[in-house]
Amino acid sequence: PPCVIVAAMGPLGHIYAPEGVAPEARHQLAEALVREAKIPVVMAAAAPGRARAWTAEGAFELPKEAHKVVGEDHPYLTEIADDLVSLCHHPDAGTFVISAWRARTPGTFPMEFGSHAGPGHEETSGFAHLPADALTLPKGRAYVRNDDLRTAARRILALNSGGGR
Repeated sequence: PPCVIVAAMGPLGHIYAPEGVAPEARHQLAEALVREAKIPVVMAAAAPGRARAWTAEGAFELPKEAHKVVGEDHPYLTEIADDLVSLCHHPDAGTFVISAWRARTPGTFPMEFGSHAGPGHEETSGFAHLPADALTLPKGRAYVRNDDLRTAARRILALNSGGGR
């Protein structure tokens, strides 16, 4: 018989249903996961560029209502909202993407002594000690994203190897 597969590590997990789940059933299952299994955030892909998120406070559309999921004061709200939608639409994403993280409260699924990768303020902040000319940030942005570092590293590697691309 078909079975549900759950893969969770740290604050994120995926629930793979054996077959496609109809939208109404998806909504009911997500609410039950929040209410009965006490999963803080349950997400699922929706239309391209959108996802749904369920919490104890209700159901929300991402990215538009991400502030209701990760908090109004999140310093990277736009980027986190886009990242959560991308995560739900990833080819290997489960029917549901689950998060043990709540606004301002980190959490993990397995018992751990420390974890990373949640969408919280601390988990999404970092630093990079770089030469002044290592990268150029997009206009109006005073912080570095992973893609900025990747682009800068590729540029520097190409220049040093004579590739120039």
